[in-house]
Amino acid sequence: MERRRHDRYPVRQTRWNKTLYHEYPYKVLNVSREGCLIASPEPMSFSQEPRRLELPLPLRPQGVSLPVILVWSAAGTAPPNRAVYLYGLRFLDTDDVDRRILEAYVDFLARDVSIAQVEKAYADLTHLQEELSVLAAYRERQRHPFLH
Repeated sequence: MERRRHDRYPVRQTRWNKTLYHEYPYKVLNVSREGCLIASPEPMSFSQEPRRLELPLPLRPQGVSLPVILVWSAAGTAPPNRAVYLYGLRFLDTDDVDRRILEAYVDFLARDVSIAQVEKAYADLTHLQEELSVLAAYRERQRHPFLH
């Protein structure tokens, strides 16, 4: 069984990328410090030669382009019964600037996951607080029906 050295973080991406480096649309599903997972509605032709992949950057029309190589691929289906092709890619050695951009990008994704977890916990606590307030009012009304 393969053991990963780095955590993978999901990428919130709503549109399909289509760049100079790729003739087919793709979405980046998750990223780690060593590689990423992409999906495409069409099969992509990967040779064993490195190619460049553009990672989407938040609030920017263009992403960062990094050299990658195909590690694995698989075909499957996604709702509503559409074919989807998955590709596991490994980042190749990059220059210092690209490496720092990738590390900052992964750090951003890690913070994004933490913020999403905190937002969910806050929403859950707010909902629970509302339920407790309703329950407290109900019990108060049961104890003192003549006041209401």
